[in-house]
Amino acid sequence: MRLVISMCVLIAIAMGFTKHDFHVSITDLYLKEDTVQIAVKVFTHDLEETLKETTGTTIFLDNSTDPSIAFKTIRGYCEPRIEIANASKNYPIRWIGHEYEDDVTWIYGYAIKDPEASIISIKNTLLQYGDHPQHNMIHLTQNSKIETKICTREKTRS
Repeated sequence: MRLVISMCVLIAIAMGFTKHDFHVSITDLYLKEDTVQIAVKVFTHDLEETLKETTGTTIFLDNSTDPSIAFKTIRGYCEPRIEIANASKNYPIRWIGHEYEDDVTWIYGYAIKDPEASIISIKNTLLQYGDHPQHNMIHLTQNSKIETKICTREKTRS
């Protein structure tokens, strides 16, 4: 009996140190009259691994890294991977900062939009490298209503 319990404990510990195969990010978009406010939530470890894979540089996203270097790297990574558009144009995103909360990193930005225009297309390809499944959830809030969409490797736009 003691052997069975010991084996179960060892297996549980070993599973805690294995790489997880499911990755998710959450992007909250708040549509205001002339802006789109953006808050992206990603697991810090996943973002560190992605930055290492895409830039070739190891960066630790914690308070030990110079915040301006971390932000420059994060901004450079996010710029081509998140896009907001309507039928006639893309709205450039201005990335303004980031912060760490437990094991997640929050990334903040905004885009200026035409007051009369509606958003019809959102691209999110964050963390889509390698062969692991990645799901980028998008919560779009407009006029107190929330619409949820998901972007994947196969469907990068919603």
